Amino acid sequence: MSRSVRRAVKISPILLSLSSSDAASSCIIVRLARQWNASHDVLRVFPAEMLAACFTFLPFRGRIFASHVSSTWRNIALDHPAVWSDIELSDDFRDEPALLDMALSRSGSHAVELRYAADPDADGVVASCLTAHMHHFRVIHWDSRQQIIPFNLPAPLLEEVWAIHYDTEINEVLLDGRARQLRKLCLRSVRLPMTCPALSTIEHLSLHVTDSPDQYSRLGRLFHLCPSLQSLALGSLKLPHTRLLLSGPAPRSLKVLSLQSSAPDSDLVQRYSAWKSGCTLRDVSFTLDHVPEPNFDIAALISGAYHLEFTLDLQDSHSRIMASRNSRTGGLQVGSVRFVDEGRGQRAANLILRAREGLGQDLLFFGISAKALALFVENDVFYELTHIRFLTVVIAGTVAHGYDWEPLLHLAHVKATCPHLHTVFIPVEACEYDVPPGSDDARVLVATLVQSDTAGPLTINIKGFPAAAVRDVPLRDIPDLNIVFV
Repeated sequence: MSRSVRRAVKISPILLSLSSSDAASSCIIVRLARQWNASHDVLRVFPAEMLAACFTFLPFRGRIFASHVSSTWRNIALDHPAVWSDIELSDDFRDEPALLDMALSRSGSHAVELRYAADPDADGVVASCLTAHMHHFRVIHWDSRQQIIPFNLPAPLLEEVWAIHYDTEINEVLLDGRARQLRKLCLRSVRLPMTCPALSTIEHLSLHVTDSPDQYSRLGRLFHLCPSLQSLALGSLKLPHTRLLLSGPAPRSLKVLSLQSSAPDSDLVQRYSAWKSGCTLRDVSFTLDHVPEPNFDIAALISGAYHLEFTLDLQDSHSRIMASRNSRTGGLQVGSVRFVDEGRGQRAANLILRAREGLGQDLLFFGISAKALALFVENDVFYELTHIRFLTVVIAGTVAHGYDWEPLLHLAHVKATCPHLHTVFIPVEACEYDVPPGSDDARVLVATLVQSDTAGPLTINIKGFPAAAVRDVPLRDIPDLNIVFV
């Protein structure tokens, strides 16, 4: 090597004879090889800090591999705690507790983001690691079912906790009873205290409500415990919860609200109506895992909307109504409700009809799935949407049945009912296996639109076809229709 011999056929016999003589020769050869490699390594011109920064871009497994490439790289990985500031462990690893202990021991006092999704911890190694390093965790994403996070310990750097399988009781000594940096908290189930300084900095809160009677009364203090809330998501709500849930206006900081209920008698919309008067909500959504009661009213959600959208999933028997409107402060306000609909869209049509007094001249955009278009026509819903100018009809294909264009025949009725309508958007979504529609589908679609015989000029923009599929589709000489594939 000192004479720049580069051909392996010359080097191999020499190495073989030396390494087979005795252990001392082997050690000498290994030492010389390392010295030669270090002196000829092109990476030696890079500062160790730069290489350490490069290591941080690798996934956790990649950083472990990099620390075993050479003694130089290993020393760099050991000397720079930032390399171990992002730890992600799951069941894909072997001996996850030992790897967690190794990584945290190398992280020093550097702020750490931990993502852990492994079970179990029979020897208590993970619990010991959490206890020893709680003081410098910045983010904890806990996808494990082990209930071992020491929430009572000081955590001055902690900003986020996501533990979707976690069931715990929060008390006043959370994070040593001090208001620190905690901004986001997501727990599966939680029992709230009467007072808790550490919750005063929470901006994003997501939790499921327990069936504990004590919890019912404490829900009313949620806005008091978290006065800086910007987004709130509450799941598993039932009627006893909603009756005691946060009466009065919400904090003005609250912008995103998501409520989920599996109880038919829960009055989520009514509760939302009591909150919205004092806040600047931008995005409101309700998920009802049940058929809505006959008196369920969505007027508070869609009143004054300029964009109303309805989608129907026949496969899962789910409906979704979404409304967008301008808030009093000039920003965009979005409200949506998603629920089980055994009536296959009939209940949703009735909900919109019941709230029709709030749908005025501001409603310019309306979107609907093709499967529900006929239903809305039969129920005369479009007579309450006469001011719309833009209509979106979404067509989704399936492997079993392909694309159903027949609902588009109802466009003639919609155009006659809504005289201001001038543009229709038709997004065509591919089937389950992402097979795009072809040229035959394009021809059938155009023929269906011509057959619909809309009265008056109408522009129809169709999206979802490959350019090659529509290249030879004739679009000229179609009266009153301007069909464009985009």
